[in-house]
Amino acid sequence: KGQYAMNYDLGYSFYRDKQIDIALEDGGSAIQRLRIQDDAQHSFTNTFDVSYGLKDNISLTMSLPLVYKIDTAGGKDAVGLGDVSFGLRWQPIPLKRGLPTTTFYSSLSTATGDSPYEINSASDLATGKGYYSLSAGVSVSKVTDPIVLFGSAGLTVGNNMGGLNQRQGSRILTSFSPGQTLSTSFGFAYSLNYDVSISASYQQSISTNARYTFSDAGETTSFSSATQLSSVLNYTLSLRTSPTRVVNVSVGFGLSEDTP
Repeated sequence: KGQYAMNYDLGYSFYRDKQIDIALEDGGSAIQRLRIQDDAQHSFTNTFDVSYGLKDNISLTMSLPLVYKIDTAGGKDAVGLGDVSFGLRWQPIPLKRGLPTTTFYSSLSTATGDSPYEINSASDLATGKGYYSLSAGVSVSKVTDPIVLFGSAGLTVGNNMGGLNQRQGSRILTSFSPGQTLSTSFGFAYSLNYDVSISASYQQSISTNARYTFSDAGETTSFSSATQLSSVLNYTLSLRTSPTRVVNVSVGFGLSEDTP
């Protein structure tokens, strides 16, 4: 209770994809437009996390991300504020020897970053996801010295976005409804000595179908995207540089097409 903690994270990710943009003539099968859009995005994220102990077992958190993106294929870049989030962590059962530690968490992610559904996609890049989302879940850890086992599961839901007016080719995007995301993770940490430890973890998230509504020449059409699977294998080296400071160096490998 009454204690503050701060965490700074500098992250880099790279994502590359190719998409086919094709248009057929009305009522026929003749191709009017065929082009391949190459997407190669480098993302640098500076994130400041602050937590405050409201009680001995309840913590309030805030996350402030600053984002820099470069699209080397399209010659675009963006610098700006990402999506600020606020959270709460609650540990209902005090830590006891031999028992796992259970923590419930919830967080609200705002839409302070540039929305991908409101920018000019031909010349700009988004720094946020474009909608508010609410997450809740539980994490569990178990210490069997010198190893710590951990895992978590959570669900994220987002709000529908209406009143949009973004041109995508010959159509206008008018509304967007994000799907739900179920995320899980598990792994272990191993202490080599008092100052050095290593850890490995697996993270997976499944996002259900998002729904898009377009206006095309006065006609309204809707379609749902395919379910997306994102999975990452992470390795981390942790170095304790002082009694109050730990430096983590992490690398993650994407295991699916939807993962950086």
